[in-house]
Amino acid sequence: MSARARRRPPGRYDETSRATRAVSLIAAVALALGLTALTYGLYERRSATQLGYQVGGYEVISDTAVRITFEVDTKGTRTGLCRVRARDRSGREAGSAVIEVGPQRTVSHLLATTSRAVTGEVSGCRRT
Repeated sequence: MSARARRRPPGRYDETSRATRAVSLIAAVALALGLTALTYGLYERRSATQLGYQVGGYEVISDTAVRITFEVDTKGTRTGLCRVRARDRSGREAGSAVIEVGPQRTVSHLLATTSRAVTGEVSGCRRT
């Protein structure tokens, strides 16, 4: 009785053929590979323009200036652009600038601020 309960009534349900399963599997694998390739390509395109940097330090010079020192890895390119900024005690931006960096590794920039800064940072660097 239990064997009979597992059988499908004849002609009521179509049997899935091996060919249909194989085509479905191949399509799923192709879709997964395509999405992986697309994701990798977009990631490489985005990261190809980014430059590595490391903040060496900052020094608050006065109520209207802060010096930010950082290292940039230009990855063999001649120039790049870096955005530096300073924040005041409340966390608001007290000053910012986009500066061009050359092939030198260490960069020091005197940034003008609208109020006394408590920190200086680099928010990003990219190739030009």
